[in-house]
Amino acid sequence: MRKFLFVALVIVSVITFSCDTVDTSFDEALPERYSLTTTVIPQGAGVVIPSEGNFVAGSSIAIEAIPNEGYVFRNWGGDLTGTINPRSVLFTRDRNIEALFLFRDYPLNIEIVGMGTVDEEVISQTEQSRTEFGTGTMLPVSGDNDLNSGSMLATETSGVKTLKNSDGDTQNSQNTASESAQFASVTIRLTAQPDSGWVFSRWEGDLTGSANPETIVVDEEKNVTAVFVQDQPDMYTLAVQVTGEGSVSVNPEKDQYESGEEVELTATASSGWSFTGWQGDLSGSTNPATLVMNSDKSVTAVFVQDEPDMYTLAVQVTGQGSVIVVPQKNQYESGEQVILTATAASGWRFTGWQGDLSGNTNPATLVMNSNKNVTAVFVQDEPNMYTLAVQVTGQGSVSVNPQKDQYESDEQVVLNATAASGWSFTGWQGDLSGSTNPATLVMNSDKNAGDEFRQERYGCICSG
Repeated sequence: MRKFLFVALVIVSVITFSCDTVDTSFDEALPERYSLTTTVIPQGAGVVIPSEGNFVAGSSIAIEAIPNEGYVFRNWGGDLTGTINPRSVLFTRDRNIEALFLFRDYPLNIEIVGMGTVDEEVISQTEQSRTEFGTGTMLPVSGDNDLNSGSMLATETSGVKTLKNSDGDTQNSQNTASESAQFASVTIRLTAQPDSGWVFSRWEGDLTGSANPETIVVDEEKNVTAVFVQDQPDMYTLAVQVTGEGSVSVNPEKDQYESGEEVELTATASSGWSFTGWQGDLSGSTNPATLVMNSDKSVTAVFVQDEPDMYTLAVQVTGQGSVIVVPQKNQYESGEQVILTATAASGWRFTGWQGDLSGNTNPATLVMNSNKNVTAVFVQDEPNMYTLAVQVTGQGSVSVNPQKDQYESDEQVVLNATAASGWSFTGWQGDLSGSTNPATLVMNSDKNAGDEFRQERYGCICSG
């Protein structure tokens, strides 16, 4: 993957800096350019990206040597030195760069456990000449080669072995023997490159520990295992508190959250309360709100009590009576209950409520959820009506004051008996008694009153 991204980057760089135009009318306006040429040594051992092109003066590009199978990159030559790969090239002039590779003939076996790769880089080697004698003569070569201070390349053509160092000096040997250059020992830098979602854990076999990169001297067959393990995401906790009265729902709700996981928090206020905002690791008043878990988080949802709506109560009376209000206030909170009791005046009676209270329940309860207007209705009682019958015994008459067909309850009536000539009033009978004349009768029921007259008698007293 790393090499693929690098190749893509280099291709973009080449397109950006190396495009020429065939229209010579613009040549004078174009910036100065320098050329890049590369050589792979030995041929076919690998590739260089980019391998050629023309680049704007002063520009810088990345160049990488990629070995083919069976080879390892050794070092740069020509207009570029060192072993850093990939590395930058600054174009202040034309550049001719050599990429030197070594045939991977050292006995190092690398095994991968998990997902990842291991990059190999030759740091230094000790070379020796080995000859299997046939007939002829041989020029033996041996010595240490530090790749950081120079380079050597052995080639063979038609029985002539040429050993060339980085300074251009050569030595030839003519022989008919089968001769090959072989490493006595090689120092290799191994760099473990984990795939996405994996991490390098350790080396096993002939290389141990967890240092990365790490070097190993191959002076005999060596076996190395690079162990990669799946990356365990960082886990974080979420603590939620509430100030005031309300609740917070968390989605998803877990004991721990992976790094980068998103959590949605929804605040719900209790009745009579309002959500005003978040505190702690979440701010603002957005609801629901999303929290990214990139560390342990603590969030507080703040609720404040609502100011209650206030309402007035107006009480009127129709007729004669009064209304008692409990509690008696100028204003009432929303939802507050008020008890109203109607009391009729004497001779009046309560018949019911009008306005924002109906029916005739007394006392009645009124819920103050708006401004209220209530009227208590009283009507005058209809009095009981009674009759008065008067009978006369004897000769006389009775005057009734007032004279009516019916009388209201408790109305007073005066009766006056008048005897005819020769008769005298002797008293009352029925619902009126005694001989008081005139007499007063209280009408608290139907009444029947009688009066009695008696004829006067005259005697003759004679004397002789």
